[in-house]
Amino acid sequence: MIAEELGIKDDSVGAKAIEQRIRRIILKALQNIAALGYDDFYSSKFVEYSTILFDFKQVKQEMRYLENPKEERGKINIKKFVEGVISKLNI
Repeated sequence: MIAEELGIKDDSVGAKAIEQRIRRIILKALQNIAALGYDDFYSSKFVEYSTILFDFKQVKQEMRYLENPKEERGKINIKKFVEGVISKLNI
C-alpha cells in the first residue's frame, strides 16, 4: 500500500487525504461545468452533465460566483457525483 511505502502508520490519515483529494477533484469539475454554463448555457455537455453530476442549484450558485467572487461558492455532493458517474458508465 502507498501509505506503508511512505511510512505512514495511521490509515485514517491516508483515508482523509484521499477523501480531500476526491473533494478537490469534484470541486474542480463543478468549476469547469459552471464555467461552461457561464459561456454557453445551452451547450449540450452543460445541460447533460450539470444535472447528472451536480445539484443544478449548486451549479447556478457557482456560476454566480464566477460572475461575482463575493458570492458564495456552489457546494459539492460527493454521493450525487459518484452516482452520476456510475449511471453514465451503465448507459
